[in-house]
Amino acid sequence: NLSNGGNYNNVTTGVLSINNPAVSMNGYVYHCVVTGTCGTATSNSATLTVNDPGKWLGSVSTAWSNAANWECGVVPGAGTNVTINSGTTFSPVIDIAGAICYDLAIASGATLSFSGITNGIEIKGTIFNNGTFNTTSGKLTFSGTTQSIPAGTYRELSMNGAGNKTLSGAVNINTALTLTNGNILLGNNDLTIGNSGNISGANASSFVVINGTGALRQQNIGAAGRTGNVIFPIGIPPASYTPVSITNSGTADAFSVRVIENVFSTYSAADAPTGD
Repeated sequence: NLSNGGNYNNVTTGVLSINNPAVSMNGYVYHCVVTGTCGTATSNSATLTVNDPGKWLGSVSTAWSNAANWECGVVPGAGTNVTINSGTTFSPVIDIAGAICYDLAIASGATLSFSGITNGIEIKGTIFNNGTFNTTSGKLTFSGTTQSIPAGTYRELSMNGAGNKTLSGAVNINTALTLTNGNILLGNNDLTIGNSGNISGANASSFVVINGTGALRQQNIGAAGRTGNVIFPIGIPPASYTPVSITNSGTADAFSVRVIENVFSTYSAADAPTGD
């Protein structure tokens, strides 16, 4: 009862061709019916097995870079949707600087971490985290178009893909935020750069967009801390880059910066202009 087209070719011959089967087709059962002058004959059934190229098996080690730990025997690429389930012998650890995938799904009870600060992963799609993703070590790069950055604490974040990346909650960065291409939209969430952190590479094509009540906050600015001009690369949508520079010669402190449209004479609060 099959027809040619889509995944199937040669449906009325002795050899059925199945092209690019989806993972959802795993377990499909097929048999061949031959009809002739003496009646019909039905073959034994054959079950289709489709391995998931992004499914973590973790049967050999914790190493992300070891192909034997993945169901298809291939380390994920830029177009691979990765799934990490709980209950594997080894939980994955990103042990290379160039790990990459499209979507990343971490199931409940599963964990993902980095083996060192020089290792990192590039995400081109979406992170679905129902387990534990330890991002306080290593580097996370968002290089897709429209993406969401999960709330949490990161050692290092990098923006390198056209389009907007939106915070889904408060984000803290301990070491470095690199802005190369693509904006970060705060919404109503704060983006905080820690005591030893810094921001680099911002430009008119990649900055922090103030589009709600959230602010860009940088800690430890001042004497015995971060001295000189500290740049806050902020702006308003759609593409108004209006960076602010703060120099504090006094005691080191944390500073939060926002920008809104128009000029007002007075404010009753940070977000409540009362003049014209």
